Amino acid sequence: MFVSFKAKLAALLLGLSMLAPISAQALDWPAFTRQAFEAAQAEGKTIMVAVHADWCTTCVAMEPALEGARVDDFLEGVVFFKVDYDKQRDVMMDLNVFNRSTVIVYTGADEVARAYAIFELQEVLDLAWLGL
Repeated sequence: MFVSFKAKLAALLLGLSMLAPISAQALDWPAFTRQAFEAAQAEGKTIMVAVHADWCTTCVAMEPALEGARVDDFLEGVVFFKVDYDKQRDVMMDLNVFNRSTVIVYTGADEVARAYAIFELQEVLDLAWLGL
């Protein structure tokens, strides 16, 4: 039986990818609470909300950009929240979110931007800029 080099390489890469951990560290944003969210809205703050699941490969791929945004001086004063996709479905319904890997930006109580599956720090910064 003849197996092409490409097929062998693909099988090897797939096997190696399964050995690697999905994420060394989950997204380190504060957990979403209604009280904190509503307080930030009442103060007119810029708020970024990420809907995240630790097991979601897209969410995990977004983590470096989202973490980079959280510590970027440009976004000093922005309030960050993480909605747990598996445990906070009621919050997702309230925010009109249907997918994990969604990032929403608010200025006070007004939603000003929403994106799905953004992987680059500059994309996150550009999204946040819409709320500043």
